[in-house]
Order: sequence, then structure tokens, then C-alpha cells
Amino acid sequence: MPTDVEHFAAAARNQELITHLLPQISVFPDWVAVAAFYKAMHLAEAVLFRTYHAKHTFGHDDRHRVLKSNRRYEHIYKHYRPLWEASLVARYLEVHNDGYPKFTDYMATPVIQAKLINHYLNQVEQGVTRLLGSWPVNVPRCVAQPPNSPPAAATTGS
Repeated sequence: MPTDVEHFAAAARNQELITHLLPQISVFPDWVAVAAFYKAMHLAEAVLFRTYHAKHTFGHDDRHRVLKSNRRYEHIYKHYRPLWEASLVARYLEVHNDGYPKFTDYMATPVIQAKLINHYLNQVEQGVTRLLGSWPVNVPRCVAQPPNSPPAAATTGS
């Protein structure tokens, strides 16, 4: 099973893809949603590696159960779940038995960056920072930090 460092590396790689796709979001809105979810998933797994007794979850259902049932992960789960739901629509064109002819029927392109990236993914990142006490080194954030904010402290793997 991957370590926290490996999950952080995968999260960084997903952020690289998001950054690459954003200028063409109207062409690839579904892939922006999928990459945002997978970044959040790897961030959640890295947090679990450091803070959860079992260190890992075994698939999406198990991860949902652990994040939802443990109060310490409440903030992450609240913002992780909409990313997961958007990724389901992006990949399978349905969620909760509701079908969509195309991803943008579920979420309009102008809303994707504002809602999925700048809000939900940003909130997952903030939850990670709160639980770990600092932001992991070499993982770019989804939203540039304001110029007045202090630089994120680096963390090392466990």
C-alpha cells in the first residue's frame, strides 16, 4: 500500500494535470473534475496514513465510511464528497441513479473552477493542513495563496 509521501506525490501530479487543463476547461470539463477528485482522494489517503490507526482504506466505500464516521475527518468529508459525486458524473454520466447526457448538464463549465477547484478542493486542502499542522512540501495548492498569507510550512513523510 502507498505511503503518505507517495499519496502526496500522486496529489501533486493530479494538481499538475488540473493546472494543465484549466486553460482549456471548456474542452475538458469532465477531466478537470476527475483530476480534482483524485487529488482530494490522495490527500485524504495521505491524512489517513498519518492519523488513522489502519493507515489505509480499501476502496471508495471504505474511505467514505471512515471519513464520514470519524468526526476528526468531518471537514474533509464534507468537501470530498461533492468532488467524488462530480467525478462519478464525469466518468459514468450518472450519480445517485440520476443520468446526464454530458457532464456539463450536471455542472456548467463556468461553475467547475469556482465550485470544484476553488471551493471544494481548496477546503479539502485546508482540512489537510488543519489535521497535519502544515501543508506538505512539493504539493502545489489548487488556489494560489493570498500574498499576505504566510508560506506553508513543509512537512516530511513519516
